[in-house]
Amino acid sequence: MKKLILAALFLPTLAIAEDTDFEICQSISNYAEVVMESRQLGADMAKTYESVKDDPLMSGIVRDAYSSPQYTGENFQKRRIASFKSDWFLTCINARKAK
Repeated sequence: MKKLILAALFLPTLAIAEDTDFEICQSISNYAEVVMESRQLGADMAKTYESVKDDPLMSGIVRDAYSSPQYTGENFQKRRIASFKSDWFLTCINARKAK
């Protein structure tokens, strides 16, 4: 799914001249972390999706997070959240370096 939305990484809203690739990708991965944390805590997907439904990148992150299992153990949840955040950072930085 991530490959389907890589093009969204080049949206003009993210291409602010003074932001570096690192800063942009850090923001994206921080958003991914918040979404996955919400998912692991049982937040309703429709409510999470509602605010970003018109943004292909952010809505893709929500869809990706909710495609992942919800874990019950706090340790599993924390590992999944950290992994999801890192995955999105890597996806972003690879896409930005490829341009």
